[in-house]
Amino acid sequence: MTRIITMSALKMFKKLVKISRFPHFWIWNAGFLFWGAMLAAGGEAFSSQSFWPLFFWFTFPASIFSNAINDAFDYETDLKNPRKQSLESIVPKNEVEEMLWISFVAFVSVVIIFPFISILTQWMILFWAAMAIVYNVPPFRFKQYPVIDIVFGGIRHFVTIAIIGYVAVSGNLPPFSLILLGIAFCTAGSVLYSSLDVPYDLAAGIKNTTVRLGTIRRGLMSAAVLYVISAIYSLSIGLWLFSLLVLIFPIFIFFNIL
Repeated sequence: MTRIITMSALKMFKKLVKISRFPHFWIWNAGFLFWGAMLAAGGEAFSSQSFWPLFFWFTFPASIFSNAINDAFDYETDLKNPRKQSLESIVPKNEVEEMLWISFVAFVSVVIIFPFISILTQWMILFWAAMAIVYNVPPFRFKQYPVIDIVFGGIRHFVTIAIIGYVAVSGNLPPFSLILLGIAFCTAGSVLYSSLDVPYDLAAGIKNTTVRLGTIRRGLMSAAVLYVISAIYSLSIGLWLFSLLVLIFPIFIFFNIL
């Protein structure tokens, strides 16, 4: 009996790891939280009581939450996309309810870290989660519409996580210059990531931003321009180290999605 329970638990853990998109989504979520906290407090961020609980929650449970809710409603489009079949969990309709429960439980686990974070940080996490729902779930499903898909996709997801990291260790919202840099950087990443899906999204009837750009080449060129703009802007506000990250990050994305 103990062996059966252990095997079942191990099987579920492996399933959760796959849903969470280990390792790249763990790195992306934790990475944006890290940079937000570092820009707010430098090395002192690591001694904040808020940083490490948030870091671990955004690494695993938050990755499960956001990706499970994504997979629950992407069956038809993912089925037509061989690249996503290796990266994501293909969820047939008879498993949607289970996936939504997994997403719900993963999100509710955030209450464990509430005693360590401020009220403002708590509200920002709730906002981040609400936007994930309207991005993925019908009848809203903003991921299908041009421009809106970028705003509620990469920008909402990763910029908000970075802001949460900043707020958690400083108690203040970041200056607009940093938010603007995050928007440019995450827009570039969103366009790059989704450019490779243009033929499959077109076949599925999705009319998002990269589909409207027309071809994979145009999407990649647009992303490259946005990355260069982000690098130049980060230099202009004195973040030379971040400008190097901006130029390296596209390589990391390709390494994880190709």
